[in-house]
Amino acid sequence: MKKELIFKENEDVLKRLSIAYDSLSKHHKIVADYIMENLDKAAYMTINILSQYTDTSVATILRMTYLLGYEGYPEFRQALKNQIKNKLTTIQRIHMQGFDGYSIEAIKDVLKLDIENIKSTYDEIDETELSIVVDKLIAAEKIYLIGSRTTSVLVDYLSYYLNLLLNGKVRTIQDNIREPFEQLMNISKNDVALGLSFPRYSSRTIKYLSYCKKKETTIIGITDIISSPIFPLCDHVLFAKSNIISFVDTLVAPLSLINALVIGISLKNAQHTQEVFANLEELWNEYVIYDKI
Repeated sequence: MKKELIFKENEDVLKRLSIAYDSLSKHHKIVADYIMENLDKAAYMTINILSQYTDTSVATILRMTYLLGYEGYPEFRQALKNQIKNKLTTIQRIHMQGFDGYSIEAIKDVLKLDIENIKSTYDEIDETELSIVVDKLIAAEKIYLIGSRTTSVLVDYLSYYLNLLLNGKVRTIQDNIREPFEQLMNISKNDVALGLSFPRYSSRTIKYLSYCKKKETTIIGITDIISSPIFPLCDHVLFAKSNIISFVDTLVAPLSLINALVIGISLKNAQHTQEVFANLEELWNEYVIYDKI
């Protein structure tokens, strides 16, 4: 007879799955593996859809929720939603299933997961929203780019290209000698604030976008899921998948989406883009910016 599993009241769903994993049946483990690898998707699936994706029965999933100490699937799904609000801590990521030991396959799986992130982003892109965002950025008097922690890398990359294509009207909000709120002080209704936020969602980005909301500025968000904390603040949102890869923040799909956005703006302003890069080529040649092989 299997020993009854006992969980503490404050233990989150992933902790419970980790504790129970070795005691789960073969079919329960299939469901558990899918949930741990696709947390953001599973949190919004009905029990019937999760059953289809895992090729298991509804009864199997329901029994697993009972084993994990939940009263049923609705309570279990709410626990999943609560989990993805802050995603995982770094320590939890390190101990994820499939990343608990060195192997070449584990390293290759990183590439595989990023490929899946890009494919999901491509499959689920809102084409209408993407076109609106391109037009809003072109029309804005100034664009304020907001992103903290690792997301600031995306901000710098996007800032470089937008400033080239849009006549230097981009402002990057940074934590430096000037307080970010001071940098945002003159933002107006005619401007656009573009916020990038991915797990673990930076509280600073949320605060800065909240300030922009008070100033009645159009807010564009680039984030991963509808439960992202910046979603309610945004007038327009583009989604890029950022499913967890151990302790590393995977920003491959968001970067790919940014490239698509930049190309979209360049194609809308094709003549101006050609002039910009013709001038740049002259500049690069004059000052030997690139090595000539």
